[in-house]
Amino acid sequence: MKLRDLKQIVNHFGEHELDDEVVVSIAEKGFPGTPCVKVIGICMGFDWDHGKAMIQTEVPLVKKSNSNHS
Repeated sequence: MKLRDLKQIVNHFGEHELDDEVVVSIAEKGFPGTPCVKVIGICMGFDWDHGKAMIQTEVPLVKKSNSNHS
């Protein structure tokens, strides 16, 4: 997804949705709702990260390992 795509999606939201919380869903089972972490910011990358809009979450996210090590 490009930042342009995100902007276009947000521009189509209604006024009543502008106060909704921005979150990232996470790969955990949940009931009754979808487990999520809060988004606390977004920044533009520089140097090695130039060309990236980086979303910052309240809780650090890590890639889930598929290994079966005990």
